[in-house]
Amino acid sequence: RELIATADVRVENFSASVMARLGLDYESCRQIKPEIIYCSVSAYGRDGAFSDRLGFDPIAQVESGFVSMNGYADREGVRALSPVMDIST
Repeated sequence: RELIATADVRVENFSASVMARLGLDYESCRQIKPEIIYCSVSAYGRDGAFSDRLGFDPIAQVESGFVSMNGYADREGVRALSPVMDIST
């Protein structure tokens, strides 16, 4: 909360209910600093059928089709060793 009071921007990528549980959701942060810019990144969005799912790089590589585009035509796809999906978001 001390950091929020001095911050200009708040970026988080937790699952939907975590920030509210910690008292660091958008409304709570706005009470501390009304002009805060709050950026919330989620693998599946904040509402909708998959909003409660956790997302991490290997899952994003598979679900996006990235894995199927890597490797050799006569073999299964290959996942990148570096977190390319995390980096690209």
